[in-house]
Amino acid sequence: MATGRSRLPQLVEASGRFAGRVHELPYGVHIAGRGAEATIRLDHEDVSRRHAQLDVGPDGVMVRDLGSKNGVAIEGRKLDEPCRLGHGQRLSFGDLVLTLSHPAALVGHALAQAGETTATATEIPDPTTRGSTGLLIPLAGVLVFGALLAALMYM
Repeated sequence: MATGRSRLPQLVEASGRFAGRVHELPYGVHIAGRGAEATIRLDHEDVSRRHAQLDVGPDGVMVRDLGSKNGVAIEGRKLDEPCRLGHGQRLSFGDLVLTLSHPAALVGHALAQAGETTATATEIPDPTTRGSTGLLIPLAGVLVFGALLAALMYM
């Protein structure tokens, strides 16, 4: 269900005119809605400006309705209180249906089903930020080797 090579959790619009559109969900708190402050922008008439809060973690997504006009449902069950959304489950904002793809939660669930009591979820590194010291040590080694070689040649 995950699109491309992303290992980040994703919400995929399963209905509406933008069916198939993918919203990546980095770990943390997000606001889903139509408004400018929404971090997950959903362009659908049933979605309020601040429709729901999504707290994304390694074991799933905690969903809380923010007093939306058309409500929030998971697998067709309307939320009265915050509820956990797991991999493959459907989330509805009125008539708009979204499906969660959460690879880490899927792995954690499979390990738990197999009786494994420990699982480690790690943060996915951002490929756009690289440490400035990544090449510093190899470069220093080349320079030291070159200096030693030069010193040996002049002896």
